[in-house]
Amino acid sequence: GHVTGVQSVLFRSEFRGKNLGLLLLEKTKQVLKDAGINLVFANVDLMNSGSLKMFQSSGYQVFNTFSEYKLALKYK
Repeated sequence: GHVTGVQSVLFRSEFRGKNLGLLLLEKTKQVLKDAGINLVFANVDLMNSGSLKMFQSSGYQVFNTFSEYKLALKYK
């Protein structure tokens, strides 16, 4: 199958805390699934607990730790 990754999703401070990232992530997952992508990777900064929670609530799971600051997540 096909594999892809999420590079960066950034929001200005006034747009944070409104679940926009989660909505975007969920829509992106659906578009990728419809396109035949069956494995998605994301790298998350450990210091960004909000981002980590967002990915985990969207079904991503930690599968590797790159350093003391970075986690690798995957959604299958």
